[in-house]
Amino acid sequence: MERSKPYTAAELFEKIMNQVGTPDWVDYAIACNHSYDEASRLLLKYDEFDIFTTTEYGGSEGVYTDIYIKGNYKGPNEDYDRTPISIGTVKTLEEGPEAVRKMYGLAADIYIAAVDFVHKNMDDFIWHGYKVTLKLGDRVSLFFGSEETMARRIEKMAANGEDVSQAVITDMVTRRTIDPTKYIPVDNEPDEEPDI
Repeated sequence: MERSKPYTAAELFEKIMNQVGTPDWVDYAIACNHSYDEASRLLLKYDEFDIFTTTEYGGSEGVYTDIYIKGNYKGPNEDYDRTPISIGTVKTLEEGPEAVRKMYGLAADIYIAAVDFVHKNMDDFIWHGYKVTLKLGDRVSLFFGSEETMARRIEKMAANGEDVSQAVITDMVTRRTIDPTKYIPVDNEPDEEPDI
């Protein structure tokens, strides 16, 4: 988790295109990052969004592939946004059926790279709740929407004999690590003094 702020939709497009590369037959690949464009300001704070592409002939020339996201990218308590948001456009000046086939192939590469990038960098798309990793370097983490839910789960795990002493807890909003001992139940030692 190296990021200190969420990706914008335009930044996501740029990351995807850097991964895919731009073939020499492409005229341009541009993120929707104009000052009036929502994608330049849209922060991706939740990981429940879909990525998809459309490919079609241009109105006057060439073939275009547009890349969109839709879904819940704002946060766990936000509404699912069914309106697609364009995050970028790729255009070729080539025309005809072969140009469409090439663009569909590129669109498939873009889609595959986008899904791969988001999955490999999932923490960068989660800006809510808490993440618990039981051991440093562990690949499996648990995510919780609230501190209370996380605390109850840690307490239950400890009661079931799981070692939670090395847990790494991260506040996903601030990206700060929290001392896990705050949530680990303390065994009360029996009183050694006899009753009088």
